Amino acid sequence: MENKQNIIYKESQNFTILIVLSLILLVVFAIAGLFNFGPFGIGFALFWLAILLFFYKLEIIITPEKSYLKFGVGLIKRTIATSDLKVEDAKTIDVPWYWGMGIRLTPHGLLYNTKPGEALLIPTHSGGSKLFASTAHSEQIIEAIKQVQNTNSNT
Repeated sequence: MENKQNIIYKESQNFTILIVLSLILLVVFAIAGLFNFGPFGIGFALFWLAILLFFYKLEIIITPEKSYLKFGVGLIKRTIATSDLKVEDAKTIDVPWYWGMGIRLTPHGLLYNTKPGEALLIPTHSGGSKLFASTAHSEQIIEAIKQVQNTNSNT
């Protein structure tokens, strides 16, 4: 990933529902594994631990070169060239609760989501992937991208 000095915008959202659910399940299955179910309980506890590590937070990072959507420890991520983002067509979308959380396929494209509510959708000039993530800071992200694109066009 980019040098920390190049980061124009960074937002980190904890996936609170998943964290709480995972911790409860980890304790329940670890205890069940010790007393009743043997390897099955321990295995299921390890499975939930892996899910927790992969999805415990969502980071939105904007740099002069790339824009990132990263879940958890960073193994699951989407990278888009910041210059390819069509910021003039950016819009906010109200995400209904039934779209779920995590990485979701929606009528608008692939959503990186930690909570119901507002999400920012920015298409690309190439028409391929989109930056589509839940956030309460749409305006700051749009301004950061505009800043980067204006700086790049002036050089």
